[in-house]
Amino acid sequence: MLPLRKQLLVVRTLGLAALVSLLAVQGEPQPLDQSSALRDFASWREVTAGPYHVPEQLWTLCMPPVGPPPAEHPGRPVATGADLFIRVYANPAAYPLMKSPRGPQFPAGSILAKAKLVRGESHPVGVAFMIKHEAGYNPAALDWEFVFFEGDPLRQVAMDAGAASCAECHGSMKEGDGVFGSYLPDR
Repeated sequence: MLPLRKQLLVVRTLGLAALVSLLAVQGEPQPLDQSSALRDFASWREVTAGPYHVPEQLWTLCMPPVGPPPAEHPGRPVATGADLFIRVYANPAAYPLMKSPRGPQFPAGSILAKAKLVRGESHPVGVAFMIKHEAGYNPAALDWEFVFFEGDPLRQVAMDAGAASCAECHGSMKEGDGVFGSYLPDR
């Protein structure tokens, strides 16, 4: 018998997986504000120290592909040459590991959110989520699930081929358990 804390983590992770799957199979793209597990991501602890400036090629990663970079974001047009930023948030299960050296495995139930921002706009253009599941969920992706929301209001986007490239890229980063963290000074 698992300890109560582990049982609760397993139940919470399975519930989160069911919720994300339910959102993905419904015909109408689901708004982020209807996802009780993800909608409050901006209230989680921020890993970046405010908006972190990134080049266009890096900014267009972690979202469904729309063509060769530099590509316009499919949710809202973004002007070529715009100042692009990210803000990264971690839920309580993930935050301590984001602040540690590379190497430790994130526990199931860890969630990371990367908000994509354009200078002068108050709301993110998109938000990419990484959700850690129990071992065996998707070994090629180190058991992470990738979910993306875009537009105004933010709505879930079918990843299709994008999820495969997420798994390939993040799955290759075994030392950091699939998390790059180049925006962190300690990494």
